[in-house]
Amino acid sequence: MDMSRVWLAVASALLLLTPFAFARGLGLEPTPLCDRADGGLPAGPVREDAEYQLRVASFNVLHGLTDEGDQTLERRLEIQVQELADSGVDVVGLQEVSESTNHGRVIQRLSAELARVTEQTWYWCWFRTEPHAPGVPDTRPGGGDPLSDQLAAHYNSHENEWYEGAAVLSRWPILRAAAHRLPGEDVVGRLTGECLPAQDPVCALDLALEPRAAVWAEVSTPRGPLSVVAAHTSGNVDQHADLARWASDRSLRDRSAVIVCDCNAVSSSAAYAALVDRSWLDTYSTLRADEGSTVDQQLTATGPTVTERIDYVWLRGGSALQPVESERFMNAPVDGLWPSDHWGVLTTLR
Repeated sequence: MDMSRVWLAVASALLLLTPFAFARGLGLEPTPLCDRADGGLPAGPVREDAEYQLRVASFNVLHGLTDEGDQTLERRLEIQVQELADSGVDVVGLQEVSESTNHGRVIQRLSAELARVTEQTWYWCWFRTEPHAPGVPDTRPGGGDPLSDQLAAHYNSHENEWYEGAAVLSRWPILRAAAHRLPGEDVVGRLTGECLPAQDPVCALDLALEPRAAVWAEVSTPRGPLSVVAAHTSGNVDQHADLARWASDRSLRDRSAVIVCDCNAVSSSAAYAALVDRSWLDTYSTLRADEGSTVDQQLTATGPTVTERIDYVWLRGGSALQPVESERFMNAPVDGLWPSDHWGVLTTLR
């Protein structure tokens, strides 16, 4: 067992019991890190097109925290770039987007390769979600703070320094952006459920140092400004309620808004209902009768191994745009390797 993670587990157990309300009281708002990668075509004003159909997707990249994820990440990034380019996606919300010593800042690499392949400019905003001590304010663009840097230096046994985060990647300009820390875990529920310290001594580490977060971007599209929120939740009802509220508040001035997420919640769960009850529409289930499983794909399997759907493109109720097609993508192997342990979801809006 990696002893550095054991010591972090002990520290994290203490963090779970430590009040950090003083930090939240400082009023420091987290901000994403945003940039663009210039392609062959110059970036310019977006022309309005009332007939343009927007293609919006959600995709979990799969970080390099596991042995298999780390060893295959470079090749999978190549596959993902080509799949994104071929899909014609306009905006994609990404999860498990890492920044590390071995693999660099993945969102920056993805956007640069997409710009090269498509000869278009791609825009991105990214926010570090973990590791992060609960309640400690994010003191720099992109999230994080000096304490998080110390945690990141020991969090991944494959790396000297490692973070992961959520991102919005767009072929259209991002006008404004923000980030938001979601409520913490249901610690009691997790410790009496799937997270059993007697079987997994470092489980408390994941509970304490994997706080969930969301990234919002207002994207200038041919159909007008679109609010896009990318998130990676843990299937927690409180997180979903807070995510729906924050996304609705951020999108008040825009005619249409989407939440794209790895929500870690199936359609029969209370966490799923928390979004539905707050007027967010699951675009895939609206258009398709099949359940559309997206998760637990074995990376080197000869065929599909997905068993349930936890990845979504949600449309805010009352949006000017409506879903006309929804499908799964990133759902085929290339030379024996699947793009991720998730399949993506891609929805066309008109």
